[in-house]
Amino acid sequence: MKLLEELPSTSTPRPSGKRVLATMTITFLVVVAASVAGYILVTGGGDDEQAETAPVQLSAWAEQASSTCHAVAEEHPLLSQGASAREDPDNVATVDAGVQSLLAGIDGLPPLLDEDEGDQVDEVLSSGASLGDTWRELAAADEVSGEQLASASELTTAYVSGLVELGADCAVLD
Repeated sequence: MKLLEELPSTSTPRPSGKRVLATMTITFLVVVAASVAGYILVTGGGDDEQAETAPVQLSAWAEQASSTCHAVAEEHPLLSQGASAREDPDNVATVDAGVQSLLAGIDGLPPLLDEDEGDQVDEVLSSGASLGDTWRELAAADEVSGEQLASASELTTAYVSGLVELGADCAVLD
């Protein structure tokens, strides 16, 4: 066994202060870069909100409206069964829910780039407000007449026809 006296007594050189500072700085930058990259990956970059609200061409708007119509038809299949199903007094609450869902989906679509096309879309969307109010009132009423249901059904048909004229594939709801 060696004694401490027999070991060489050379001192180990310590790293200079500059080297320690450089190592710590590089480590800090790597950690910050990894944190930023991880945040971007988790949040998806944050450009999605701007993409959803950016103005679009009428053709892109019509595609999104078509998707909305098909989603509403899947969620509320009664709307795709025609006027006779909409005019049944037993279906008022179901039709109201479907119409409100359709109106919310269409109202959530992005604006159009072209002002003239935007005016055409606004005409159709403005009729949606009275359509929603009509079905909401019918759903809240104690008794509903066949005439009221027929009128509300005609408003629904007119709204869907307006969407179809704009290029949306919404005929499934008529």
